[in-house]
Amino acid sequence: MPTVERSLRLVNPALLDVLYRLVSGRLDWPLLIHGNVGRGKTAAALALCDIMPTACYWTAETLGSFVLGHEPAEVENEFRVIGEKSLGILDELGARANAGDLGRSVVQRFADAREMQAGRVAVYISNLTPAELARVLDDRIVSRIACGTIFRLDGNDRRRQS
Repeated sequence: MPTVERSLRLVNPALLDVLYRLVSGRLDWPLLIHGNVGRGKTAAALALCDIMPTACYWTAETLGSFVLGHEPAEVENEFRVIGEKSLGILDELGARANAGDLGRSVVQRFADAREMQAGRVAVYISNLTPAELARVLDDRIVSRIACGTIFRLDGNDRRRQS
């Protein structure tokens, strides 16, 4: 599997501008980044993690697996830690056609942790538009993760470029 090249110099300039305006308080958190596959959403998130060692990154699927595979006390502790990080990133929202109760619960708990402990400083990433996400998750959850800044990342599929 090819590695994701992750460097801020490779991040779409318009997205860098949005990030700058978020950090400087000119835009509202959370940030929802959406767009077609291969546009650089995950690479941008991982580049942020590289420069912010106190950030946390999860995919919705791996966080769901963590919840299923660990004792309740460990799960509670992990969501506490998620809330304490300087930045929380949850990727691949709605990646499965039907998120189910676990998928919705994981996104909701992540959003709760970021809202209650971190002032909504979070980045959510999806290939789906907010309307499509609402059909997979639900309107209430999407209302919470899309209440700040929404950015559509366009461009060419970076994986298919030579």
